[in-house]
Amino acid sequence: MDLIFYRGTAYQSEYGGVGGLFRSFFRSAIPLFKSGAKAIGKQILKSGLDVMSDISRGDKPKQAAQRRFKEAGKILTDKAASKVKTMIGSGKGIKSEDDHKKESVYRKLRNGDEYLDLTDSYIHVKAKITKSGGAPLPDNEPVAPVNLFLHSLFSQVDVSLNDRIISSASNTYPYRAYLETLLNYGEDAKKSLLSCEAFFKDDKPYQVDPVSEEACESLKKCYQLMANNRTLDMIGQLHCDIFQQNRLMLNLVDMKIKMIRSKPNFCLLSTNNSEYNVVLEHASLFVRKVKVSPGVSLGHAKALKNTSAKYPTDKVVCKTYSIPKGSLSFMQDNVFLGSMPKRLIITFVKNAAINGQYSLNPFNFKHHKLNFLGIYLDGQPVPCKPMELNYESEN
Repeated sequence: MDLIFYRGTAYQSEYGGVGGLFRSFFRSAIPLFKSGAKAIGKQILKSGLDVMSDISRGDKPKQAAQRRFKEAGKILTDKAASKVKTMIGSGKGIKSEDDHKKESVYRKLRNGDEYLDLTDSYIHVKAKITKSGGAPLPDNEPVAPVNLFLHSLFSQVDVSLNDRIISSASNTYPYRAYLETLLNYGEDAKKSLLSCEAFFKDDKPYQVDPVSEEACESLKKCYQLMANNRTLDMIGQLHCDIFQQNRLMLNLVDMKIKMIRSKPNFCLLSTNNSEYNVVLEHASLFVRKVKVSPGVSLGHAKALKNTSAKYPTDKVVCKTYSIPKGSLSFMQDNVFLGSMPKRLIITFVKNAAINGQYSLNPFNFKHHKLNFLGIYLDGQPVPCKPMELNYESEN
């Protein structure tokens, strides 16, 4: 099934009109504008003085002005191109060797002469739960979507620029989305805005029976969204590195997005022994397009003759490691090579839940009575000495 992307007009009325266009333009397309305005003022002043000097030597005012301001335009253009070169550099793509055999959603975006504002892009999905054979669900069927259902539908999201994959090949996309949602949003957003992604703060993640009288409020809300063959309409932003940076994507760049579906027993919760399926009735990608000044586009094109574009991103890497059953200790060497992370989040979840089981919530994190945790860099503990945990004393 293809993702349909929103092409829209360059000036969208729902994004602040012309003001919204220039806000993104100043933010991303020419971040050197502040220093550039100062340079323009100095150059105009210098050109004006040169014109007066030429007139005093007997030149005609019109010819002197034309010659000096033409020189000023060339100088400013060269300065802008030189500044752009400091913002862009060479980069290498990562070639994917995965054989994607699972059901996936794929779309290729072509932005033509317009730039893409990826920070203002949204995925829109309409989903429905059915029996494994496609039959509609009976009334009061004890099955509910997991929390953050919009992103739990996809185990992996691959992003490619000009046929080069720039995202990490990992099937942990739901966990990245869930952790970023928990840690990056406040309480007000979790109670309002994030409900568009079918997220409700879960205080009892171990519960999986949505029709039980003891079911928590978040599980009941998720159940009611899709109970009795209802279609759930969701929208939210993609949790990918390139979608979190503020610079506009250059024009004439082919972007491919491939979203690989999760198994139904991963994204659904039920105590029933029946098999279920999740049907995507509609999927679309809304992408904001920005039309920038022709001068800026020409400046970028001139700089790209000597080097390729470079976008600064905060790279997020999710890794999974299996701990053998019955083992009381675990040590993993060479978790990160080269660049070290500035934040490290460690969670524990049952292996069966990650692989998919209706009776287990994949986001039910437990500490499993962990009493010692140490992180070492080149043999030295960081950022502090190893922690010795005591849950009884809450220490």
